[in-house]
Amino acid sequence: AFFDFYEPANQLGGDYFDYVALRDGRLGVVLADVSGKGISAALLVSRLSAEVRYSLASQPSPGAAMARVNRVFCKPRWQDRFITMGLGVVDLERHQVTLVNAGHMSPVLHGRDETCEVVSHDASGLPLGVELDMEYRETTISLAPGESLTWYSDGITEAMNHENRLYGRQRLFDRIKGSDEGDVIALGERILGDVRQFVGNRAQSDDMCLVCLGRQG
Repeated sequence: AFFDFYEPANQLGGDYFDYVALRDGRLGVVLADVSGKGISAALLVSRLSAEVRYSLASQPSPGAAMARVNRVFCKPRWQDRFITMGLGVVDLERHQVTLVNAGHMSPVLHGRDETCEVVSHDASGLPLGVELDMEYRETTISLAPGESLTWYSDGITEAMNHENRLYGRQRLFDRIKGSDEGDVIALGERILGDVRQFVGNRAQSDDMCLVCLGRQG
């Protein structure tokens, strides 16, 4: 089961989120954050969307797809712009997810024993558009019944209240730990409700994106 939420801070957000159906039946989950705001960021997101879809269709692996997208954004026309991106390719039959990370927030695995583990943090590569020959490592995990995987953008953890305090990763982890096994709808709504309660009436300053994938027990 999936839960997803995306809300830009303004009409031209710099976050990108998408599902990409692959020909072999697997599903790509993409979260990205482009540098800058406004029209220039929106144009960059549009190009990124096209390149991600083409790369996932044409390359032999998620790591190779990420490397191809990186080469595109290392070209001179994109100089001084960079993108953080997290990619997950989900095999729904095998209950496996292959993760590749280009400097984005690492996803969180919630186990049945109430543990929260940051996945593939050590395998994270540089953001897209920084180093031409960057190779991106893959991490494959299996979801057991009752486990879930949560992707998020920094708009969640850096949400700020009226006292200028950040929501933070620890509070996010605490909300994930308290969730029902594999019920990602309840998990997503729990996180968003807590973020809204924390922020109060302060205006949203950054795009927010949250994606939860779970295998029910």
